[in-house]
Amino acid sequence: MVLKQFEMKKCDEVESMIKDYMKKVAGKDVEKGVKIVEDLVLVYKMDEELFKEVAKIVMSKENVEKHFELVIECLMKLPWNYLDRSIVGYGEAHSEKSEFTIRVKYIKYNGNVDDEVKREIIKACDVNNLDSDELKKLEDLHILKEEEEMMELYRKTLKSKEEENKLLKKEIAELKGNKTAPTK
Repeated sequence: MVLKQFEMKKCDEVESMIKDYMKKVAGKDVEKGVKIVEDLVLVYKMDEELFKEVAKIVMSKENVEKHFELVIECLMKLPWNYLDRSIVGYGEAHSEKSEFTIRVKYIKYNGNVDDEVKREIIKACDVNNLDSDELKKLEDLHILKEEEEMMELYRKTLKSKEEENKLLKKEIAELKGNKTAPTK
């Protein structure tokens, strides 16, 4: 009995060391980290926590910026729920590394995803602040059920842009007001 407990404790220690090593390697070498993620995706149901931890390391914002193609190629192969912001470090809005752009790329890459899942993938990002090109991409995906959904999205986006413009105009007016003030 004592021997079995000792063996189990040693197995747990070895398993913990292997997991720590995987995370350490993923943090130091993105290519090896991607390989670990790809290997773990085959068995992630056995240890989903480890999979998420390693994926989060590999898909950090820094790695998305520095190793975009490599990281995104890996992301395209993962189940769609790993597009989550808590795992992937997306780039700035309206860029090729933005959450919306990567999600659209994911949908196109995984063309056999049904429309309901596509809607879930897109709705997870902030669609209220899309620019006109992004709205066009969304329209081209044909995943919104009705024209009313698309019109509502256009209205929300337009309202958001109008509010941004009001704030910018106010800031400009304040800056102009400060220029004419006497300086000491």
